[in-house]
Amino acid sequence: MLTVYRGCYGINRVGLCWTLDRAVAERFPTYNRYRRPGLVPELLTGRVAKDRAVLLLDRGEQEIIAPRVRIIAGE
Repeated sequence: MLTVYRGCYGINRVGLCWTLDRAVAERFPTYNRYRRPGLVPELLTGRVAKDRAVLLLDRGEQEIIAPRVRIIAGE
């Protein structure tokens, strides 16, 4: 199992893109292209089986593409 993170807002909690790096996920809602003024950013923590995920090593984001992440915590 992998622990993965997603920086998002309530309107985009569901998605395929996650990261292995908590710090990367924390930054995502601050990027201009993802920022949603008036909404509170969230940091989700999830677990996904290794055989249900694809790792992308480009852009230094340690990105995981996974359709079936079990969310275990949300801040």
